Amino acid sequence: MRRFYLFPGKSGKYYAQIMDPKTGTVVVTRSTRTKNRDEAAIIAGEWLKNGLPVARVKAARRTVEVEGGLKNILQSIEKTPDLDPAAALQIAGALRRRGLISFPIIKAGKGNRDFVEFLKEFWDWDRSPYIREKVGRGYKLGKRHAQESGNRIARNWEPFFKGRTLESITREDIKRFSLRLGETKSDKGEKYSANYLNGILIAGFTALKWAAAEKIIPIDPTEGLLRFSGSIKKRGVLTPQEAAELFALPWQDDRVRTANHLSATTGLRLGEVLALRESDLDPVKPILYVRHSWSIDGLKAPKTNEERRAILLPEIRAELLALLQSNPHQGGDRFIFYSTRPDAPLSENMLIRGLHEAIEKLNEQLVKENREQERIDQKGRNIVFHSWRHYYSARMLDKAEAAEIMRTTGHKTKAVFDEYADHIEAENLEKMGKVAAQVFENIVKFPVKKGA
Repeated sequence: MRRFYLFPGKSGKYYAQIMDPKTGTVVVTRSTRTKNRDEAAIIAGEWLKNGLPVARVKAARRTVEVEGGLKNILQSIEKTPDLDPAAALQIAGALRRRGLISFPIIKAGKGNRDFVEFLKEFWDWDRSPYIREKVGRGYKLGKRHAQESGNRIARNWEPFFKGRTLESITREDIKRFSLRLGETKSDKGEKYSANYLNGILIAGFTALKWAAAEKIIPIDPTEGLLRFSGSIKKRGVLTPQEAAELFALPWQDDRVRTANHLSATTGLRLGEVLALRESDLDPVKPILYVRHSWSIDGLKAPKTNEERRAILLPEIRAELLALLQSNPHQGGDRFIFYSTRPDAPLSENMLIRGLHEAIEKLNEQLVKENREQERIDQKGRNIVFHSWRHYYSARMLDKAEAAEIMRTTGHKTKAVFDEYADHIEAENLEKMGKVAAQVFENIVKFPVKKGA
């Protein structure tokens, strides 16, 4: 289709009719102010290239595309029968981004609902269409993650956005919330880590991105927004001497002590420890089959979705067998780290709290022995249950290749494993033997004191 047509007017000057190539309709008819057809053709061509001059407005230009597009847009709005509130909000959003309007008032759509309630429902395991779809398609999304995300919504998003509707949330709102979040401090006056703050942002960002993808809102207000930057605080690792003295002390609960002992000598994750059942312990060989992990979802596949085997030291195997003998529940595939319920193991908080209590008890002993300078700064060094996994990797590297250790610990990537292996101490670089018994001799041969 031709882009323009020329015809002479009553005065003899040629007029140009500019056409919309998509619709075939006339966009505008304008005088070229010349009686020469060739000059008129050149002028019309310039208009197509550079835009039409707007009459009586100095230095103003309007492109043919804009003029034609605006006319078509208005015609579409008037004639389109299925124009719904969501589409109207998209149009309004485009105008708002151009700075031509502020927040628009339109007929209520799917996004005209309480924003905080939407976020809470989004992370509600039983009500969320997002979770239902993810789980139905085989993605790994656990109840713990959903619960923690819901808690972040209640603690942080709700106070800031209370009373707002979902469709009213703008990019500026999210930016203000993010900046306010970065200024918050803990009860002790300390700034939160970037990892902690990003976890809060992701809880809301994920929901808003999904709402935009599902056309509940016209645009994603989080698109392109920056997250917090900062290094993640690495978990600390006890020295071999500290570990030896820690396991030499009496612990409040044999199950808690054995769980920590097991993780230190096998590198098992907390959830993998709790998930262990009688059938996972080989009846003859010193082998432990790591088939599951435990969380609020119950038993599920390990983090890597792959079963693996862990080699048990004789002393550790004996401790696990002793726990099975003391298990009060009868019948079925019993949990090794049993609780009062036959269908559930100990809570992870018991293992974490038990480790903290043991470290405090060791610190008290060090003070009594005038070794206060050797006290363990548990918080400063970030010593947690997962630190045993780092401890195992670092100690085993004294005698084995990384690839061999990764097969027993279930690390998927060398990069993640290397993060743990950074804790190797200079004095331990010497080869210490070819078997794990030699590596962990200091914590399994150390005389264990019995007591409450």
